Amino acid sequence: NEAGSHGFVTFTVNQNNNLPNNTKIYNSADIYFDYNAPVITNQTVHTVNDMIQTILLVPSTTIASTNNIIIYPNPASDEIFIEILLKRNSINTVHGLNNQAGYTVFGIDGKKVLEGKIQSFKSSISTKNLESGLYLIEVSIGKDKFNGKLVIAK
Repeated sequence: NEAGSHGFVTFTVNQNNNLPNNTKIYNSADIYFDYNAPVITNQTVHTVNDMIQTILLVPSTTIASTNNIIIYPNPASDEIFIEILLKRNSINTVHGLNNQAGYTVFGIDGKKVLEGKIQSFKSSISTKNLESGLYLIEVSIGKDKFNGKLVIAK
C-alpha cells in the first residue's frame, strides 16, 4: 500500500548532565517496516552549547548609524530583550527614547505578527504567543531602521 506507507517519526534524546561545551552527539535511527530489513536514517549531529546567542542588528539603510541594537537570547522561547546602545549625537539621552523607538516582528511570509514601542534602553518583549520558527525583526530609532533574524524555539 504505497499511499499508506508514508509517515514520519519523531524522537528525543536525553543528554547526560554536565557535558562540556562543544561536545558532539551523533545519532541515527533504524526504522523497521513489517519484516523487512531496517531503513537507516541519516546521521544527525547536535553540538552541546550553553552559551546564550545574541544578534547585533545592522542598519538597513546605507547611511552609517550611530546606534547599536542587541537582541537576546536568540533562539528565544517566551521573551526577548532589546538593548539600545546609543552613541553621542544620537537621540536625546536625557529624556529617554521620547517615543522614537519601536519594533516590528514579521513572519517568514512577511506578515506582521508583533509590534510595539520601545520605552527604555533595555526592554523586555513577550514572545509567548509566537509559534516556533524563523522571524524577521525590525527595530526603528527615529529614521534609522535595523533588521535581523529571530528564532523562536519552544
